[in-house]
Amino acid sequence: MAQLQTRRGFLEVCATSVVGAVGMLTLAACGGAATATTEMTTSTAAQVTASQATAASSSAATSAASSVAKATVGTATAAVSATTPAASSQAPKTTGQAVSISVLHQDWQPLTNMLKQAVTTFKTQQPQVTVTLVPVAYGDLATKVKTEMAAGTGPEVLHSYSDFWRAVDASAVFLPLTPELFSRDELAKITYPTLLDSVPSKRKEVYLLPYADGLNGDALLYNPAMLTKAGVDPKGFKTIDDIIAAGAKLTVSQGGAITTEGIWFSDTQDPVRNWILDQGATFYDVQAHQWTWQTSAAEQAMQKVVDVYKQGTSWVTMPAGVKQPLGEGRAAMEMGAGFYELSGDATSYPHLELADMPMPSFVPGKTPHYFQTAISGWALSALLKAGDEKTKAGVDFLRFLYTPGEAMALATQYSGAIFIQGVYNSPAFKSSTFGALRTNLPDQVIANTLTMDMAVEPGFGSQMGKVIAGTMTIQAALADMQQQYSSKETEARKQMTSS
Repeated sequence: MAQLQTRRGFLEVCATSVVGAVGMLTLAACGGAATATTEMTTSTAAQVTASQATAASSSAATSAASSVAKATVGTATAAVSATTPAASSQAPKTTGQAVSISVLHQDWQPLTNMLKQAVTTFKTQQPQVTVTLVPVAYGDLATKVKTEMAAGTGPEVLHSYSDFWRAVDASAVFLPLTPELFSRDELAKITYPTLLDSVPSKRKEVYLLPYADGLNGDALLYNPAMLTKAGVDPKGFKTIDDIIAAGAKLTVSQGGAITTEGIWFSDTQDPVRNWILDQGATFYDVQAHQWTWQTSAAEQAMQKVVDVYKQGTSWVTMPAGVKQPLGEGRAAMEMGAGFYELSGDATSYPHLELADMPMPSFVPGKTPHYFQTAISGWALSALLKAGDEKTKAGVDFLRFLYTPGEAMALATQYSGAIFIQGVYNSPAFKSSTFGALRTNLPDQVIANTLTMDMAVEPGFGSQMGKVIAGTMTIQAALADMQQQYSSKETEARKQMTSS
């Protein structure tokens, strides 16, 4: 079966689920074929074999959720050009007395290097504050928070991922950033408003401040040399069908077998989610917390993936020895890529000159939607209190991290999205490695990026794989997803209510 991967934004790893209240957190590892793509991790990325799941809901719920998504995208677009505001009067700086704080973060070299630099610079501005970095492997981040909080100790500032806390009330883990520490309006100008509610909570406040993401499933990554040789101009791609038609032209076969894929579908799940939203429908009702998979829009989105395989431009079964077709010169284009991949592939495959572009809308001429199952961000420990000196120091350090100047240390190494207003307008960024390619990222992609506070997101790689192989119909796959997602969501919501 073809590699069907769920690519995490800031980091490509096995899918992780954390279930229950803080005292009941469990991490679930997932297996699959490894890929050579390098991202925010210390090991090779792994293919996700997603678990099955789904839910039952009405067409009315579909319409309501779609309206919410459209309204949110409009708000984000208006905020893209906003400048970084001055410090809020609601969160004054420390009084000048000596205070020490710890910062728990993912142990990924570019991030660690950036933080070391930030700590040094921050010390010159606030010498009374001592900041200690606590690097932790990705897979141990959630467990570390759980263990430390259970002991009543631990770092004050936390780097985390939104999907770690799907079935957990965020207020049990994080201190609310609004309204005492920041106003929501201020955070919408520091970062992007559509991403502020990425973790579920009984209190509708902001708990995780969006920081960075690879924007999985949102990009078309391609080999310019292969496209030029075949007379294909990617600037002419206005629809999904344009890409599929080009894929047929770019496919090379010998003896009836594909030797070079026109399209490598590295991720079939994220595009399906995006294409459902593009049609004005949804897969999740954010008001009723219900999944809505059995829709005409979902059928059409899945069918488009099947069309790619049916026309013979992609391997249904990957040939032995092939791990990353694009990097290995065995594919001309990668549909459903992440924007982070340029920086990773530049390291893994330095001999290749690759380029990318945003995926067009499923509906020709309409604004595309880019849904992210998880984003990385920063938070404050729930053990803190709003008026404490440690809390004030943590707030000041977060404000410092979210200045365009400090973000540049990461942006110059990472081709994914940096969710900090002002970064992409910075002259230093425009002249950096990825600056010329990312100038329009805020307006074209980030402004149309959505998260939802669902309590579960098990993935549907298993069902999608069977549909592509022809052993399950699209309707049967969606029915299976509907039942399993709904069951898991109901269970998770009960846990959140009782915790």
